[in-house]
Amino acid sequence: MPALLLLASCYMPSAYQLRIQILQDGRFAYEYEGDLLHLRFLSKLGLGEIQQGSAEEIEWAEIYEKDLRRDEGFSEIKYKGEGRFLVKFRFKGNINELRSYHFVRRNAWFMRIARTAPGVVELKSNKLPENYRKELEAGGFIPWGRIRVWTDAEVTFENATAVSGSGTRLYEWAIRSSEDELPRMVIGITPQP
Repeated sequence: MPALLLLASCYMPSAYQLRIQILQDGRFAYEYEGDLLHLRFLSKLGLGEIQQGSAEEIEWAEIYEKDLRRDEGFSEIKYKGEGRFLVKFRFKGNINELRSYHFVRRNAWFMRIARTAPGVVELKSNKLPENYRKELEAGGFIPWGRIRVWTDAEVTFENATAVSGSGTRLYEWAIRSSEDELPRMVIGITPQP
């Protein structure tokens, strides 16, 4: 997987459930359960630079687990092989105070919540470049999952595949391949003075 050599710090979600709640006052909660693949680690395994089942693979798995554990939101991290970690993650914050929040890393994010103007929050998912996506899917790595967002705030734009509820509404996306349209929402919140 030579194209993956450039993705030194990228984690890709797979087999996941992502739940986000964003409230009118800017508070939000973020819960992720599922797999994260470290793409550089996967590349090293795929190119034979690291032998699967070797002590070296375990050493590298420990390095990437330590990288993830820098974020206290991870309550569970278990290496499954093939550069894949089973994780549980939870985080709470207020977007009025943080301005933005990126999961997994600021420089390699899968999902971002950002205050783009006073009283305006954008939730946006990030996609790998097309050549990386095709290479991963050819290797059998498909980033499938389900994303659910609950909010009691005014939504001015969304591309959800399903919307339900009144008052607090639920927006859902079922991701079945890397070519699916990824989530995007624009939400009006009450700005802090």
